[in-house]
Amino acid sequence: MEYVKNMYYEEESMKNDDLIIDEITLAINGDKTAFINLIEKYKLDMYKIGRGLLSCDEDVGDAMQETVVKAFKNIGKLKNRNSFKGWLLKIMVNECHNILKSKGKYIVTEEAIVNASYTDEYKVETEHVRKAIKSLDEEFRDVVILYYYNDLNINDISNTLDIPEGTVKSRLSRARKKLFNLLREER
Repeated sequence: MEYVKNMYYEEESMKNDDLIIDEITLAINGDKTAFINLIEKYKLDMYKIGRGLLSCDEDVGDAMQETVVKAFKNIGKLKNRNSFKGWLLKIMVNECHNILKSKGKYIVTEEAIVNASYTDEYKVETEHVRKAIKSLDEEFRDVVILYYYNDLNINDISNTLDIPEGTVKSRLSRARKKLFNLLREER
């Protein structure tokens, strides 16, 4: 019975993937409604990244708006339809970095991390964990936020940040060690 149930969910997942690929194909061919549908599908992922990297909703909105405009203008350059989500999120990360550079500093607020995470559901994050994440260098903070708060896998993070998978794994490992040491010092 479990096998049949798993086969059903796999089949449904494949249908959803096919529908997304169809939407991407339509959007590449200029269908504005298909493009809007794709943005609707991934807007929460974009928002989570924005709230994880930026300090206020206005900046998140600006980054999302710029991401949508750039994605719309450049969707014809998308090489692999299967990587649309990673491509879109990469644009979002870059737009967040552009906003932070224009302001002269990087700020990851505790509120941003709490709002971008699943802490309400799991109740595992505490203030000192948020502060520790906030203190990480950008390269480590980015992979932590994408991996733990946006539930992206190693391959998606690699595509999003345009770095090799080995680098993602290395940064995650080093970030975990840094967080472990930071949190151990606090005890």
